[in-house]
Amino acid sequence: MWWVFIAHFDSSMAESKVRYLARDIVNGDIETFNGKVQDLTKFYVKREAFCNLAKNYQNHGLRFSRVPSWRETCAFCFILASRGFDYGSEFAAGGKGNKYHPNCDCIIVPGFNSLGGVHPDKQIEGYKPTQMQDRYNEVCKTVDGLCTLEKYRESGAYKKYGYNFSEWKLSIISSEIRQRDKKWLWSGNIPLVKFETKKLKEDIKSERQHELRTAERLRFFGMQTNFKVDQINNYDGHGNNKGLADLANGYELKSLSTATSKNTLNKYLKGVSKRKKDAVAVVFDNTENVSTDEEIISLIKECR
Repeated sequence: MWWVFIAHFDSSMAESKVRYLARDIVNGDIETFNGKVQDLTKFYVKREAFCNLAKNYQNHGLRFSRVPSWRETCAFCFILASRGFDYGSEFAAGGKGNKYHPNCDCIIVPGFNSLGGVHPDKQIEGYKPTQMQDRYNEVCKTVDGLCTLEKYRESGAYKKYGYNFSEWKLSIISSEIRQRDKKWLWSGNIPLVKFETKKLKEDIKSERQHELRTAERLRFFGMQTNFKVDQINNYDGHGNNKGLADLANGYELKSLSTATSKNTLNKYLKGVSKRKKDAVAVVFDNTENVSTDEEIISLIKECR
């Protein structure tokens, strides 16, 4: 990166100012005149240095980025931070008051995009926007099949919430981001599998090893895999004991170990819907199954 000296000094302005200060000489106060001229000289030296710095930055592609502190960082802020030094001005990066929503903890930081000669991931310690972008793309890939125009029309999102397609798609991506571990989003650190109680940990390791293997696979995608006690005494009046989902985020884990039919998958889905009162999604792990992923996906689409 080359830096050049660019002259901004306007001698006529300085001369006019000195003439104005010369009234102190007329009044016989030479000491005051000398002091003011010294201050004026310091001002112009600093101003010239600042102007050159700003101009060189501009010539080398100075941009701005939103860097979260992760105290209150939301999914939307993660998306913006993953863009790196993509904003042309501090205002564009921060909006009014450097905030996009209440309690926003992001700060606006100057830097260079990849055209500035310094890799974005090497400019601020701990902030690696290109790697964050990779993880953002991984999240988008997960929900890609849910974000089609056909799904948008079926959802009725425009009638219900006034969402256009882009807003609706962003809401789905944001929801998926909230299921990922914050440290993974920020730094790529793989989260650990956690257990609500020591007894639960022992039970899963001895009796539900298939679920543990699924959780181990999920965590490498940044998923929060926190097992909770899922058996509770909550009978619905018809002899059915309603329990909870396997994970704290509402995910129910189903490992498919043999060839699976549509009826089997449908039974799983209906069973979770009826008996897992806090379940938000079912994770089918097809890793140990002889059926292909494409076959399972096709069968799931036929389920109702």
